[in-house]
Amino acid sequence: MRRSGFELLILLVTATEDTKIHLTYWHRSKSHTALLVELAWRWLKFQPESAMSQWFHQRFGIAGKRSRRIGIIAMARHLAIALWRFVEHREVPVGAILKTVDA
Repeated sequence: MRRSGFELLILLVTATEDTKIHLTYWHRSKSHTALLVELAWRWLKFQPESAMSQWFHQRFGIAGKRSRRIGIIAMARHLAIALWRFVEHREVPVGAILKTVDA
């Protein structure tokens, strides 16, 4: 069965309790890193008012293309930690806007 990218991220983020071990694991796996990077680009697009997006644009917005590609890795790591906190402790990332879904 094929899973969506977000479901895979949630499964992997909740699989470990130690953030340091988890980030090391992400760094070694190319497919997981690619998934996080894609998720980070989507975060920038759909959550432009969040603190993470503002930080990225302040730090890397005026820089060149190469700097932005390097910066998105840092953004992806911050996002992984923020999503882990959301799943485990229900802490919404600062400035993020959540939609309510009517069932």
